Amino acid sequence: MTRWSIGPTIVLVALPVIVALAPVPSAGQTSATSTYTPPRTRDGHPDLQGVWQVLNTAAWNVEDHQASLGVPAGHGVVEGGAIPYQPSAFA
Repeated sequence: MTRWSIGPTIVLVALPVIVALAPVPSAGQTSATSTYTPPRTRDGHPDLQGVWQVLNTAAWNVEDHQASLGVPAGHGVVEGGAIPYQPSAFA
């Protein structure tokens, strides 16, 4: 083979292999247009049982906070940065 014919030969051999290994959606997969229905308890409320894990600095404080001994600085998860306490609850 000449040097010029190796490139097209590689493409002709590799293309069927790539197509054969491409993932094919199975019949069990849902389409992107379907809506998620969360599991419910017997009384109709959302079932929130399970393991809940925090993977951010909200494990130490849900509001924005500075670093202190044993606590890294970080952003909280409260929209606006501060919990909107009612004056009576804040007192």
